[in-house]
Amino acid sequence: MLWLRSQLIDYLVLDYALAVEDAHGRPTLWASLGNHLRTANVNISDLELIETLKGLRQESRLRLIKWYDGLSFQDYSEYDEHRGFFNGEFRLLVTREGRKYHGEAQTHLLVATPANNRNIGFHA
Repeated sequence: MLWLRSQLIDYLVLDYALAVEDAHGRPTLWASLGNHLRTANVNISDLELIETLKGLRQESRLRLIKWYDGLSFQDYSEYDEHRGFFNGEFRLLVTREGRKYHGEAQTHLLVATPANNRNIGFHA
């Protein structure tokens, strides 16, 4: 079964978020998240990345939160300026549904990748 580009991007975003265990989600910057995807050879525009994050949020796989006014975390839906949400540090918090999706995707990717193409070990 072939994977859609959007599914791969969803998986990479969730994988990035899960790489750091924090009860309030992985802190990140816009450039750091974009660079992570680009190092995985995914050419993605800022608009496509925003749509990916919104889609994961709408599917209840990811929460987008930000420290607000030095008092508490605020969810993306409660943030006054959605466009300004991604300025500065924000957090990616993977939900239970997101963890399940990530696990299924990871299994699918390992099965779909032939053993001789996994790039494990030293290669000249």
